[in-house]
Amino acid sequence: MNLKKLLKTYPELLKHMKDDGYTTEYIKRIEWEIKWLRRTRSKYHFVSYQDMFHTRVETGRKKVCSEGRAYHLRSMYAILQRFEEDGVFPDRRKRRPLTPRGSYFKLLPIFQEVIDTYKAYAEEAGLKESTIKKRLSKGSRFLLFMQERGHRTLATISEDDVMSFFVDSNGMVILSNTHKKEILSIFRAELGIHTESAR
Repeated sequence: MNLKKLLKTYPELLKHMKDDGYTTEYIKRIEWEIKWLRRTRSKYHFVSYQDMFHTRVETGRKKVCSEGRAYHLRSMYAILQRFEEDGVFPDRRKRRPLTPRGSYFKLLPIFQEVIDTYKAYAEEAGLKESTIKKRLSKGSRFLLFMQERGHRTLATISEDDVMSFFVDSNGMVILSNTHKKEILSIFRAELGIHTESAR
């Protein structure tokens, strides 16, 4: 993904949508999402449009995102993804879903195994599906960040590595306490052969 490209070329997208008959309100909503990305790109570790979508769902004004809002957000981020990655303008007659290019799909097999093991643990523990999804998303993003720092196993991840995920270069906290707790819950779980390293 290339946010710089999107932020530079999005006026072309808005113009096309206007010419193609999209409502002024919908175009403004797309523009608002782009401006939100511009404001928050240094705050979150976006690695895919699915990550952006999930972050928007999780950071709304209301604690629980309605199905309607989630549907519209997914649709808008699918439009942005196709425009930025494939150079495809939206066509109201063709609706392709947001493709699964999230953090999990970029993880090394050993890190995917950590996430898969936690998922099985959480399901067996009877946790809500929505809770599990949030934790898997945040945990995958965390592990991808570590992977991009050169780590290939949990055992090599240091305290400094972990802190770098939660604070910016000036030492300011950039992720919420809730975000920390969601990730922490994964590494405190029983993860089979990964349990000791996770702890």
